[in-house]
Amino acid sequence: MVVEVVKKEEKEKHVLELEVEVAKERVDEVLESVYRDFNRSVTIPGFRKGSVPKAILRARLGKEAFLDELVRRLVPEAAQEVLKKESIRVVGEPDVEVLVVEEGEPLRFRLTVVENPEVILASPEDLEVRKYRLEVRESDVDAYIEQLRHRAGEWREYEGPIETGDVVTVTVKDKRFTVQADVSGSLLAREVLGMRKGETKRVRPEGQEEQELVVHAIYRKHLPEVNEEFISKFGEEFASIEAFRERIRHILEEQAKEMVEERLRLEAVVALCRASSVSIPTPLLDEETRKVIELFAKQLKEENGLSLDQYLELTGQDFATFEEKMRKVAHWRLKKYFVLAKYADVYGIEVTEEEIHRLVEGIAEKTGKPFEEVIRELSRNRTLLAMTNHLLSNKLLDDLVRRVTIREIEEPLNFDQWKALEDPEEEMIQG
Repeated sequence: MVVEVVKKEEKEKHVLELEVEVAKERVDEVLESVYRDFNRSVTIPGFRKGSVPKAILRARLGKEAFLDELVRRLVPEAAQEVLKKESIRVVGEPDVEVLVVEEGEPLRFRLTVVENPEVILASPEDLEVRKYRLEVRESDVDAYIEQLRHRAGEWREYEGPIETGDVVTVTVKDKRFTVQADVSGSLLAREVLGMRKGETKRVRPEGQEEQELVVHAIYRKHLPEVNEEFISKFGEEFASIEAFRERIRHILEEQAKEMVEERLRLEAVVALCRASSVSIPTPLLDEETRKVIELFAKQLKEENGLSLDQYLELTGQDFATFEEKMRKVAHWRLKKYFVLAKYADVYGIEVTEEEIHRLVEGIAEKTGKPFEEVIRELSRNRTLLAMTNHLLSNKLLDDLVRRVTIREIEEPLNFDQWKALEDPEEEMIQG
């Protein structure tokens, strides 16, 4: 046997450690090919390429150069052979530790892998999910128009006092921050309410000493009036404000249909995950937690200009508390991924070549480009993969919604009530 598992141990559920030995004959074979390749590529004075004796090559390059290349070539190949023989389906990249690598000896390495977690999938036919009704009311039309006014508004500097929604530049301990005043926001967003430009006050972030807060600038958005000049910015087809409001109502009704369907899908996914079970391996959870934190920090920087340390200071959190919250988010993301992957496998949900062809064909028709050129462009930037995954997700969710029992909620909600609905995923995260 060329490759053999000499020791196998389950370190924790779904985390396996294997000691693997590659026979001396195979090591000699690969090492010989390494010597040949080095011989052809290395220039040594006094010798033609390809005719340098091994002893000279070893002396010139060092034995470690050949052994490193041996490991680079042989370990991945041996690892894949072992995983195939042992019928182990892994998640992520295996962790490899070389134990013994010498000329004329078997190669031995330790392979630590995270096995694809076992999912006990609930039967979708046993699940009941809620389907809400969303009704567009005059107050919803008013709120939408108010949003349009805010988008068209102009920020103007203001002396104060600060009110909710004002954007304020402050310093705390010689650090400058920009916050939006809000009674339910961060410590600084709350403390600036009622202050004027140039004023100072003492604040105490949770778990820290008292610090001085200074207001440097206040900006408030000036909103345009809703009149014919305002509505003309959105198209000349509106003969009156009433016609404009009717158009807004139609837009909101279409949005409402989409929101109801999206909520139904989400309710179905959460119900399926709640009723299913999966054991998430610790190394996988650690890695996903790291990714969640990195993504949070990136978005924080892009959207608010804050570092993670500044955010933690502003919100009065220590990193351990924050990390535990992110760990719960990571756990939910992984559970949802594995449950839905199992669902797709059990119910045969897949994207066919014909469906991908139709997708690309539609893009080619819209852009006027040849089919082959569209394929190349989409494949080059991984857009085709993203589109395929999106199509797979839609097929899966449509199938799931068809199988569950839907309970219609009779009492309609308006948009404000809809926003107040609890996020079903949040319950799973806090779980």
